[in-house]
Amino acid sequence: MLESTFAGQGISLARDAAATADCVIAVGGDGTLHEVANGLIERTKSDSSAIPPLGVIAAGSGCSFS
Repeated sequence: MLESTFAGQGISLARDAAATADCVIAVGGDGTLHEVANGLIERTKSDSSAIPPLGVIAAGSGCSFS
């Protein structure tokens, strides 16, 4: 399990996890989901192989996405 500790870190954590993970699960709100999705998208720019599925556990204050 990886946990971000500052704004923007979710992007790099998701990008790196996508290299070896079977799936990626974002636990948080819309900002967390946005960062993790962007990290997975960035992964496709450097590696054309399939990226893992993204799961969401809504734990933010607004959670408009979910």
